Amino acid sequence: MTDQVHIPIMARPVMTPAKTMLPKIVDPRRLADQGMTLKGSVAAEYLPRVSQDAEALEEVQVELAFARGDQGKIRVTGVICGRFGLMCQRCMNSVDTRVKQSVDLVVVWNDDQSRSVPRELDPWEVDEQANLFELIEDEILLALPLVAKHPEGQCRPPEIPDQDIPEPEEGRQKPFEILKELTKSSDK
Repeated sequence: MTDQVHIPIMARPVMTPAKTMLPKIVDPRRLADQGMTLKGSVAAEYLPRVSQDAEALEEVQVELAFARGDQGKIRVTGVICGRFGLMCQRCMNSVDTRVKQSVDLVVVWNDDQSRSVPRELDPWEVDEQANLFELIEDEILLALPLVAKHPEGQCRPPEIPDQDIPEPEEGRQKPFEILKELTKSSDK
């Protein structure tokens, strides 16, 4: 059973079934003018930058609502959810990481418009058409932890085989002993 996420927005939602594959390229203006909400999934194979750092354990679920906001600007709000396997930096084993990233963006067409977006919102700079998969990848990468690790006490330390450490040979001089002697002779 999938979690239903409801996003408050002034739009006429048009919901698609949860198992629907989202389109890669969208027209944000058309979607906002129609008050569309895109709901569906994206397979890991379409998110190559995420796959470099994490193994997607299931399809990424996405719900994004497009609407005209203040001053006619296009707003994109929603949520991106997924489950990823990352390498624990303590024990070097896989750690199951859930991501639920809220999205609240203003669509802009150039750098000048990006600079005018209020600080509490993030700009999404696009051309006439926008690559939705790149946006999803960006949001997932922002949501993944910088250092993945199991909760305290749940790590399994890596197994190190028992090895006998050889004793130093008798009569063999140790490197730091030689340095010690050299420093004594230079002090004289």
